[in-house]
Amino acid sequence: MSPAEASSEDRASIAALIQQQDTAWNRGDAVAFAAQAFPGVVFTNIVGLFSVGKPPFGAQHAPIFSTICKGNTLQQTVPPRGGG
Repeated sequence: MSPAEASSEDRASIAALIQQQDTAWNRGDAVAFAAQAFPGVVFTNIVGLFSVGKPPFGAQHAPIFSTICKGNTLQQTVPPRGGG
């Protein structure tokens, strides 16, 4: 589905989800950041470490929140209708 095809309700749900991710990232909270991931999430980080599942996904983020990404902020947005 393209952004133009998403209903207002779908767009609001997506915006709420990414706001939760942003808040968790900005707090450095790996458990909260992983909370909305699918149970079978497949994730490969920037150095090629691979994991499957929500607990390993959170576990991969925990050390970066206290080291290389400490103090970083995340701000995601839902693109406007029409994809612009």
